[in-house]
Amino acid sequence: ALALESDEYELVIDAGGVGIELEEISRYRNVGSRVQVKRILAGGNAEKAGTVHAGDILVSVNGVPLETSDVKNVYEVIASSPRPLKITLRQPGLFTELLESQRDSPSVSTQVAPAYSGGQGGTDQAQVVTVRREGVPAGCVLGAERGDLLEISYVGRLAADGTVFDGSAVSVNGQGQVGRGGDSSVFFVLGQQPAGQFPPSWDVSLRGMCNSETRFITVPPALGYGSKGLPRRRIPPDAELVYEVKLLSTNGDSQPSRRDNGGWKGVPGEGW
Repeated sequence: ALALESDEYELVIDAGGVGIELEEISRYRNVGSRVQVKRILAGGNAEKAGTVHAGDILVSVNGVPLETSDVKNVYEVIASSPRPLKITLRQPGLFTELLESQRDSPSVSTQVAPAYSGGQGGTDQAQVVTVRREGVPAGCVLGAERGDLLEISYVGRLAADGTVFDGSAVSVNGQGQVGRGGDSSVFFVLGQQPAGQFPPSWDVSLRGMCNSETRFITVPPALGYGSKGLPRRRIPPDAELVYEVKLLSTNGDSQPSRRDNGGWKGVPGEGW
């Protein structure tokens, strides 16, 4: 698996100001706010470095964690810290890029919210999404994109013990049980689903997915059901979830290959 730090980088400031304007972004379940780069100031050290982008998340300054801080506190830490200043930032878009690219790496992870002391012994609980890929067809050159209509089958389990809490079609005591809408598969538009209709982790984790591919998505409480859980589905508070999702078709096409600007791209030797 790619290291969690794969979407992080370090900005070192030897002297002077950083040259960035910051802003707070939405609060996650129980884990407070995050601070991101709103704007890069002209002529500042950040612009000169050329690595900082608007939307990058502040992780730490000289080893001091900042992911649960507000903007005022971050500015104070930056101003009071000795030089050289080592600022760790995270590029939230890199995770999506890694999923959309056809890399051989079977697993990609990213931290989607700050760690917090949850209900399981009061220990810090990492808010990390991990996507493990299986059965990626060799001929797929263009995976699922925002706005695509996806048909999937899926099963949702508790990470702790494997208990099934949801699925498009699951078995109970050996008997098949249909899922949402009475079907064995479900349809939704990637990145444009109504709030609350499907797990928000799907929008994050299914980008770049190919027909016939299966993904195992480990979901932290911040993208799951938080400290309240979901009692009617037997999901306890602060539960980590695992979704097993198989993509059956994209925009009505079930072939394991996708069309790009050059026409059909198929699996070699299968007549495409």
